[in-house]
Amino acid sequence: MLPHERIYLSISGKIPDRVPNVPKIWVDLGARLTQTDLSEVIQNPLTALRVIADAALLVGADGARQFHLPKRKIIQENEKVIEINQKGKRLGEIDMLGGLSTRLYDEKDFDLTDPYQIAHHHFWSSPKPL
Repeated sequence: MLPHERIYLSISGKIPDRVPNVPKIWVDLGARLTQTDLSEVIQNPLTALRVIADAALLVGADGARQFHLPKRKIIQENEKVIEINQKGKRLGEIDMLGGLSTRLYDEKDFDLTDPYQIAHHHFWSSPKPL
């Protein structure tokens, strides 16, 4: 049975050959499975989507749960990944070991009037409330 048939039967109330498997594959695992540099995933949202889908195919899943990451500019120094803005200002260090969120140095760098930042708000945090 093909994956799309399995999923269709399941949501139609019929019985497929097995339970469909549609895992949430986080981008760090997807990057490892597809041998993609994680810094490329951070900088390119399309790459992030692609590693999730490709990893799902590699593990034989019936589908992939997709989620969008914001496009971010980075620099790498002393084994740290730092997000910078368009002018090159350092915004904060990206947590490369868990979640890929940027810990802002200054909460004022989060713009509450920017729809893009609001849509991806969970990718930025600061010591003080945003």
